[in-house]
Parts: sequence; structure tokens; C-alpha cells
Amino acid sequence: MIIATWNCNMAFRKKASHMMNIKPDILVVQECEHPDRLTFESPFSEPLHKLWFGDNQTKGLGIFAYSDFRLELHNSYDANHRYIVPIKVSGAVDFNLLAVWAMDDKLNRRNRYVGQVWNAVNHYSHIGDKTVIAGDFNSNAIWDNESSLRSGNNFFYIAKPTGHTTSTTVSFQRNL
Repeated sequence: MIIATWNCNMAFRKKASHMMNIKPDILVVQECEHPDRLTFESPFSEPLHKLWFGDNQTKGLGIFAYSDFRLELHNSYDANHRYIVPIKVSGAVDFNLLAVWAMDDKLNRRNRYVGQVWNAVNHYSHIGDKTVIAGDFNSNAIWDNESSLRSGNNFFYIAKPTGHTTSTTVSFQRNL
């Protein structure tokens, strides 16, 4: 199974073919326009299931399922954790997905970037052991010295308070 995540920096419809080359089963896209604005043409096929969360039609969090996976918003979703969204994934393997697009919180500096991920993971810790956290954490170890200004720090420690184990995946960045 391939779970891919990409902050497309808007205009996903013009760049989607880059992600289709890796043939993801599940794709989490930050800064993605609403699916109604997308055109699904080869090689960017229409996903079998899709969810989208956002405040404006041009920039939100899109979750797309290819293959035989079904996506459903988890009933524990709390809008206070705006862009850290719990999704029930069912198919060949059933699991929960926390789709992440961490961003600045100008009202509460302790809830900025990885701080909001930290808070959401603690909030959603009851949803089960089979949970994948995937997305744009907007985290970098160089910011860890600012930890007094936010909850949590480098994302490797996010699962620690709940007693869950973490697994690191390889990520890459390429100018697309």
C-alpha cells in the first residue's frame, strides 16, 4: 500500500500528474482546491473516494482514495483541530488516518504548526492503535528551541504521550 502526501502549493489540477506516477492508494494533498474544481484526465484519474476540508474553494486539505479503499470522516472529528482530520479507511486493510496540514495559529502561539498536531494527536488518541499520521507537519528541528512558544516540538515525539510507537517514513522534496 502506498500512502502519499504532498503540499502542492495550490493549483493541484495543474500538477496532479506528478503524484500519479507513484500510483498512490491514498493521497493526502495540502493546499488543494475543492474536488469540484479539479479535472480528472489521464494520467490523473478520478479517485474512487474523496474528502475535502477547507474555508475557501481554492485552498484546503484533500484526501483521495484510489484502489479499493473507502474514506469516511471519523465520528470523533472536532473542528477545533481544523486541518488535522481523522478519517476511517476501510478496504484490504482497515485503519484510521490523521490527515495533517499544520499551519500558523495567530491567536494561540502554543497551537502553531506541530503544536496543533501534538494537541490533535492527544485529542484523538482514543480512535485506535491502527492509526497513520500523514501530511504536512510544517516542522523542522531548527525550530525546537522555540518549544516554550508552542505545545510539543519535533514531530518524532508526537506519539510519545499516548504510549504508541512511531515509524518514520522516507520523504522527499522536489520542485514540481
